[in-house]
Amino acid sequence: MSKRSNTLLGGVCSFAILCSIYGYARAAGEHEQSVCGWEGLAVLALKLMLPDDRDVLRGKSSVRRRVHTIMGKKEKCFQMTEESILTSDSRTLRGYRISQCDSLKSRNRAAILIAHGNAMLAFQTLPFGHELANLGVDIIVYDYRGYGRSEGWSRLKAIALDYKAISASLRKRYEILLGYGASMGGLLLLRVQNELNTFDHLVLDAPPERITRLECPKVYDPINNVPDNASNITLIHGGKDKIVEVGRLPILLRDNGAKVVYDKTLAHPFMDSDANRQRRTAIIYDALRGALIDKGFGKQ
Repeated sequence: MSKRSNTLLGGVCSFAILCSIYGYARAAGEHEQSVCGWEGLAVLALKLMLPDDRDVLRGKSSVRRRVHTIMGKKEKCFQMTEESILTSDSRTLRGYRISQCDSLKSRNRAAILIAHGNAMLAFQTLPFGHELANLGVDIIVYDYRGYGRSEGWSRLKAIALDYKAISASLRKRYEILLGYGASMGGLLLLRVQNELNTFDHLVLDAPPERITRLECPKVYDPINNVPDNASNITLIHGGKDKIVEVGRLPILLRDNGAKVVYDKTLAHPFMDSDANRQRRTAIIYDALRGALIDKGFGKQ
């Protein structure tokens, strides 16, 4: 590519970034005001880096085929449908619901809300969600605000408020509500649980101890959102996790009644080898299965 072409391309990219920042300044309301120092350009990077999931619900899409190829089984007893919710500031968040075919005949009593990691989209958790659906529950997963097909701008304050609303909505729909939060998702669901006690059981998979190093307010730090009674929480962390530091979080959670599972072979969520992925999924499955049995859901 010529020097002139490089200069032109650089100018176009710079103009696109400036337009995006200007668009944010005009479009973002109070919910979407930045509270972290890193948020300004991070959303632009994410929009460029993350894959597109617009065709997941279309039967012949490559993404949909990949989901079921990874699962290694046919859709014989599952149905995937679209979920959406309108936020208080009029942003539409979109995601997916996985249901067993039998549960489509009548309203399911139980659901698991999945909150994915930061640099992910909802569709990337669907193979894992299908595995959890074998528990006989509905699986719900949303794209974060500003991610994938969800509207708005990706801001921690807004996303935290979104998960309060999503959790409250699901609590009204289901008799039993469980949660699984991976990394940043664990941060979000732990904050909801501490403030609203929404979940009958919560599995936290390698949430960071703190995010103040990213210039975020201390009120969002998981270490500051541990419930006084954490007996309905399971924390998982691995010895090969190079992404986050759980710090003193396992100690504080255990002191407040949580079950803490440490496995030296595990990496960060969704980054394990195939063998360790199965190992991690079994730990998560058993924790959620036990919680369902305790609530009288059945002996799956």
